[in-house]
Amino acid sequence: MASANDNRPLRAYQASAAAEKRLRWPCAALCLVALVVCAGCAGEPPAKARLPAELQVWVGEVASSDVAVGIVASAERSTLFFCGGNSSYADHTHWFVDAGPLAEAAQIEDGPWQVNIGSFSERMIGTLVVPGSEPAAFTAEKVALGMLAGVYDAVAPCGHAGLIVRQPTAAGPPASQGTCLESRSGSTVVEQVNPVMPLMRGADSGISASLANDPSQQLTLHPLVLPGN
Repeated sequence: MASANDNRPLRAYQASAAAEKRLRWPCAALCLVALVVCAGCAGEPPAKARLPAELQVWVGEVASSDVAVGIVASAERSTLFFCGGNSSYADHTHWFVDAGPLAEAAQIEDGPWQVNIGSFSERMIGTLVVPGSEPAAFTAEKVALGMLAGVYDAVAPCGHAGLIVRQPTAAGPPASQGTCLESRSGSTVVEQVNPVMPLMRGADSGISASLANDPSQQLTLHPLVLPGN
C-alpha cells in the first residue's frame, strides 16, 4: 500500500501531460505551415496558357469579310498577318511583326491597328480593329504538321509579301490569298500576289508566285519563321 507521501500518480500525470504537450507542438507547427501554403495558393492567379518553344501556326478569316488571317507564334514572340481579299486588300492588309508572346486577353497594337486575343489553343479567337472601322471578330484554326496550309512570306521589290494558305484537311484542296505591302513616304502601297498553279511547295519548301498586276514580277515565298526559331 502506498504511503501518504507516495507521488507516483503525480509523476505519471506529469509525464502524460508533458507527452501530450510534445505532441501538440508538431501538430501546431504543421497546421501553421498548411495555413501559410493554402493562403499562398488562394492568392495566386490561375496560370495563363503558354505556347511551347517550337512554332505554332494558325490560319483563318475575319468574320463577314474576305480578309484572311495567318498567325505564327512561339513561347517568346509572334507575327500576325491580315491579308485583304479582292474587295479589301488595299485597306485591310497589315503585318504585326515580332509582336511578342501571345497571351489570352492580350492586346497587340501597331499605331491605330489593334488585335485583341480572346483565347488560343486549337482555335484562335479574337478581334481586329482597323483604323476607321468597328472591331471585327476573327477565328483561326491550328495547322497540323505536314500540311500545305500555313503562312508564307518574302521580302521583295514590292515590299513585304505574304501568302496565307488554308486547307481543311491534308487531302483537301488548298486555297490561298496573298498581298505585298510597302510603305512609301508615310503611305502604304498594297498589291495582290497570286501563287503559280497548281499550288505546291518546291524543293526548297517555297511557293512560287507573281504580282497580280504585273505577272513578270516573280517571287518565292517560304514558310514564315521567327527570330530565334
